[in-house]
Amino acid sequence: MVDDIANSTEQRLHQLRRENNVLRERVADLEALVQRDPLTNIGNRRSFDRGLKTELERTLRSGLPTGLILLDVDGLKGINDSRGHAAGDACLKSLARVLGAKVRRLDSIHRIGGDEFAIVLSGCSTEASDAVAHRLEATPLVFNHSDEMFVFSVSVGFASVDASGVSVLNSVGKPVLVSPVCATHEDSLAQLSANLLAAADEALYLNKAQKLQP
Repeated sequence: MVDDIANSTEQRLHQLRRENNVLRERVADLEALVQRDPLTNIGNRRSFDRGLKTELERTLRSGLPTGLILLDVDGLKGINDSRGHAAGDACLKSLARVLGAKVRRLDSIHRIGGDEFAIVLSGCSTEASDAVAHRLEATPLVFNHSDEMFVFSVSVGFASVDASGVSVLNSVGKPVLVSPVCATHEDSLAQLSANLLAAADEALYLNKAQKLQP
């Protein structure tokens, strides 16, 4: 009788462990799902915020730099208006595939807005981020829609952060500190994230404005 109870208890424990493992796997799958952009199958804004925070925490601990590239599609509205939103979607998916092939596996790619993408570059200085950005801008970009190939381009902005703060490149290609690190860890993390995004976004804006000049 005692042996029967012990065996029954052990079987029940095994069953509960299996059910618990299944639940953990489902939670992990759901967590991964809510961090993916359904159109491009890359990270979304939620995964970007989380990934950038992780990299900035590493920067504050080790002093190693983190690079951030922001880019968007030139004239996506024109593509949507002239060819339809299916063409615009094909353009975005093509860009996501190209970015995935052009960056390292330890870097992360995210779609953070309609046509805006972000790349978090682990251990990348301002000069290294500049090199990646130029390589991306120089890459031929095409997408297929209704068995027809279309060429498109992107605009890119970048900045980096290390233990001293956020840096950008000046007009002669030298790193310039634009925002120092704050005193406390939590303040530094929030401020660095905001300042890094602002610096990369400003660089993206200047890039696009330069393209519009006659």
